[in-house]
Amino acid sequence: MTTRCKNGDIAIVLRDSPGCEGNVGRLVEVRGPTSTNCYPGLVSWYIRQIGDHGLWFIAEADGRITQEKLTWSSRVFHPDAWLLPIRPAPDQKTEANEIGLPQGYRPVQSAPVPPAPAKATPPQSPSVAPKKRRKPVKAQQSWEGAGP
Repeated sequence: MTTRCKNGDIAIVLRDSPGCEGNVGRLVEVRGPTSTNCYPGLVSWYIRQIGDHGLWFIAEADGRITQEKLTWSSRVFHPDAWLLPIRPAPDQKTEANEIGLPQGYRPVQSAPVPPAPAKATPPQSPSVAPKKRRKPVKAQQSWEGAGP
């Protein structure tokens, strides 16, 4: 049996049950053993949410949709075909591995911040010389009318 994910992988949820579409795009950690009981014909993994995405949508056996924080004790299975594992290239050493994050974790790369625009200087005509600043003139005190 070939699966996309491996035990311990971090994966992105690509698909979910009707009513649980709010889980699509969230990160999960997968853990074995796998099962085919929850989704007949589909190999499924135990999953738990990574990060604080808020509450997880869960389709109950009776058709109700509930929400809860997804942990290992939630015992929620998700089909392997609906998950996309996030892993570095086989021979690529990543910053995440150097600082001890789980195997296969790759931080999201943010878009580069564009440089601040340069201050615009008003165009100067080549024939007009720039004005010189005058030195401030000190006010003279008048001693007229001042008494002893």
